[in-house]
Amino acid sequence: MEELYLHDAIEENRAGLPEPAPLPNDDKPVPYHLVGDDAFGLRTWLMKPFSHRSQVHREIVYSHRLSRARHGTHCPAVLAPSLRNVHA
Repeated sequence: MEELYLHDAIEENRAGLPEPAPLPNDDKPVPYHLVGDDAFGLRTWLMKPFSHRSQVHREIVYSHRLSRARHGTHCPAVLAPSLRNVHA
């Protein structure tokens, strides 16, 4: 059984994520993203909340909605420290 690091698989396009697809009522493809928290560094494929230090209203709304999405799902797309090392 080969050991696979999720971060490396995503960075090297080996994670099997779907190709970008348009949102409803649009024709522009939008890439899929994973949802994380403050523990993770910024990546183009990772959505995480804004820092609590200097949030303006729209950043507070974004962070709140992202937090609800993160807490409202129980799937591998929700990153947690325990998912840093995934075995294939």
